[in-house]
Amino acid sequence: MTKKLILFAVLVLAVKQLTMAQEEKKFAPAAAKFAIGIDAGGLLNLFHSPVSFSSMGATTIFGKYYLGEKAAIPVSLTLGLNNSENQPDLSSTNTNTTKNNDFGISAGYELRNNYDRLNLNYGGKFGFATYNTVNESLVNTTTITNENKNTYVDVALFGSIEYYIATRISLEGSLNAGYKYHVRNTTNTTTTPPNSTATEAKQTGSNLGFNSSYAIALMFHF
Repeated sequence: MTKKLILFAVLVLAVKQLTMAQEEKKFAPAAAKFAIGIDAGGLLNLFHSPVSFSSMGATTIFGKYYLGEKAAIPVSLTLGLNNSENQPDLSSTNTNTTKNNDFGISAGYELRNNYDRLNLNYGGKFGFATYNTVNESLVNTTTITNENKNTYVDVALFGSIEYYIATRISLEGSLNAGYKYHVRNTTNTTTTPPNSTATEAKQTGSNLGFNSSYAIALMFHF
């Protein structure tokens, strides 16, 4: 049901934008205009992947605030939640539960070159993200918990190609390249009955490395 509602809302918005009366033939947004977009890859997944509030893959929402025809401030928000439980042997009490959650934000500055429906954009951005995983296994009467906390900070340059398929709708593909700083904290806890004695081991680490990524967004302009 949730999947159908999301897809229906996107289709209604698309039809509304396509049918809106527009005499203006210009595809370059003016100052103080804005755009909201969704991850086109994530949209395609709605056709074959169930979506719910307890099990939802990471989804990115994009936004832009236009300073004029030649510049914009791009932003993004990423959210994700995924819970799963596995019982390898139905005749036993052994279980394995995994919980993942994603959060990420980014903001930058974009320079734009307008060629009617086609836009060639480039700029730089700053991002912050967290990715946390908790895995809990029950083996006989012993509980083993593995918790991983990851924090990322990155600075990147990007370039994108944007094509207006309608006056207020565009499809944009972007490539990002830069450096990402990663901090990780791992905690392993083993709890053994009958006294629930817990043994804990912690590991921490960090690294700085080159990172690249790409995204495809369906943008709605207002």
